[in-house]
Amino acid sequence: LLAACGHDAAPPATVDMHTAHDAEPSAWSTAPALPIGATQETAVVATGGKVYVLGGFDGDLAVVDAVQIFDPATATWTMGPALPKPVHHANATVLDDGTIIVAGAMQTLQFTAIGDTWTWNPATETAWTTREPMPAAVARGAGVTGVIDGKVVVAGGLRSTGAVAEVSIYDPATNTWTAGPALPAGRDHGCGGVA
Repeated sequence: LLAACGHDAAPPATVDMHTAHDAEPSAWSTAPALPIGATQETAVVATGGKVYVLGGFDGDLAVVDAVQIFDPATATWTMGPALPKPVHHANATVLDDGTIIVAGAMQTLQFTAIGDTWTWNPATETAWTTREPMPAAVARGAGVTGVIDGKVVVAGGLRSTGAVAEVSIYDPATNTWTAGPALPAGRDHGCGGVA
């Protein structure tokens, strides 16, 4: 487990790591700081044995396009190709083939929702690819995001009207978006996963 981002009264200068070995977990240890320093309101995904910290606010509350990559095997950070735009609260997940997908996010300190959709496979590509955006009427960030049967599901999220209940489904094979059944109530900044 890597605790690299977040908000506190004093932004951390370092990263905390916790590793488990069989049934005996180790204690927390300190890893090097993120390359751009304290970062919050990010999206974080893992693929290919590395952790990817996408976008967010830096220590000066500037919105960034940074892709910060942590390799736990070497306890080192590198930078990946910048996101096409500076964003925060990105909806992000990883497809079965290791492709990272950003499916909607927020821009600016006014929390402007965008539906931009981008993919990048760190194993085979050197840059992000722009895909069909989420429909403008349902664009949002801060949604719970996962992959089910090869399709990206974004549940809930946030835009200027507040928490939303929409569920949007992106099919990477056809590069299309469809609507799913709405959540019973609006949710944003939620926690979730695919079982």
